[in-house]
Amino acid sequence: MQFDLKRFTLICMNVALVWITGCKTEIGLDHPQVLPPVMNQTIFSNYTDEAIFKYIIQSLTEQGNYYIETSGETIARKGLISYKQTTTTKLYAMPEGFYSTMTTDSLFVKHEHRLYLHHQQVQYYDSDEKEVITTSASSYLEEYGKLPSHETLFTYWMAEETIVSTTRVVEGKRCTITYELDPILSTSHLAKQMRRFGKLSQDPVFQSVTLTIQIDSQLRLQSFDSVEQYQIEKDKLGKMTCTQHLSSNVYYDGYENPTIDLM
Repeated sequence: MQFDLKRFTLICMNVALVWITGCKTEIGLDHPQVLPPVMNQTIFSNYTDEAIFKYIIQSLTEQGNYYIETSGETIARKGLISYKQTTTTKLYAMPEGFYSTMTTDSLFVKHEHRLYLHHQQVQYYDSDEKEVITTSASSYLEEYGKLPSHETLFTYWMAEETIVSTTRVVEGKRCTITYELDPILSTSHLAKQMRRFGKLSQDPVFQSVTLTIQIDSQLRLQSFDSVEQYQIEKDKLGKMTCTQHLSSNVYYDGYENPTIDLM
């Protein structure tokens, strides 16, 4: 038999190809290729930090009924001397409007404010006035700067242009987002209210505002905290630097409906 070198070479090449391919397949089965880890996908991954607060406001608006209880304190300092003011607020959201109460207590100021907003009519009691006053929403805003609403439940004006930066931490079915806000743009309406309630000589000047929210796996707001640093000025006391820390809890059921009592 005549030896065909060309044919023998082709057969050897085919055998080698099959052997190499087979080895690669076998190695692939026994030793799977190591891939980059896949990030744990949760419902939080579907939303940006900016989109989440918009979703929260929309869902609370659609729900209509909820209750927010807030408490905290403000430390005001002048030189080496510091003063503490405690704050407690309650906000009831109802389909027909909002009912809110606020109490602040310090060495210099003890102030109460209760308000019922029904459509565009406002009834409120302020401890400075000592009577129940009925007015329009626009007139109230002109004097006090801020009315309760779904959009302002975080106290600050939340919009993409007021958010400086955000950070997010996801732990199981809970997500915590911290928003660093523009201290001027996010508090323009709040400054007027604080000046009126605190009997300040001028509007407070905010240096920093931080808002931290906690949501569950259904993107429902559970609680939120705020930290502010600002400067105030009062007659006879002059300028003081302040740090305020407030903590709020949100309830969707299990709370008693309020009795509207303005006096």
